[in-house]
Amino acid sequence: MLTNRLSLADARILIEGARGRAEEIGVPMCIAVTDESGQLIAFERMDGGKITSTIIAQDKAYTAAGAKRTTESYGEVSQPGKPAYGINSAIGGRLLVVAGGIPVIVDGQVVGAVGVSSGTPGQDKDCAQAGIDLFSRPQRLKSCRWLDASTKKPYLFRGLGHWPKVPSRHRSTSALKCTLASSSVVGSIKQRYVPTR
Repeated sequence: MLTNRLSLADARILIEGARGRAEEIGVPMCIAVTDESGQLIAFERMDGGKITSTIIAQDKAYTAAGAKRTTESYGEVSQPGKPAYGINSAIGGRLLVVAGGIPVIVDGQVVGAVGVSSGTPGQDKDCAQAGIDLFSRPQRLKSCRWLDASTKKPYLFRGLGHWPKVPSRHRSTSALKCTLASSSVVGSIKQRYVPTR
């Protein structure tokens, strides 16, 4: 993950989780992932996903990232007589108040959001949460190994419950060896640990 922002590899993990749940419940979804400012990083319209839901999913992610809250919570406070009544007409109607948009929070900070649309609000929310759950699951990383450039001593990490701290002198693109639950995580690991040259 980039500093305070989701990477493309992170977005693919979020989409993978949401898609997996959508397949389980048998509802083809439109899935959008944005960065912390609500700008689109990645989008997928599953075969059979509703055409109108392509924009709705993106706007749900936009709302969740920008407002730093779920779109469902906006729905509750935007009813007549509530403090945010009428907010759904703000920003050209892009603020959505229907469940299915959830911010992605890392270390207490919103780094992006996922928005899902095509099913009922409950189904959309369920699939968006599945994306968050897969992204947050630490056991996706089975093991990683770095070789010390000078001593060739390996540093091995297995069964991680967190991202390990590796001294920068031990980081190198060629030395990174990982066994992963999913190949889509490789880019995220490299961005997190391998310095750009």
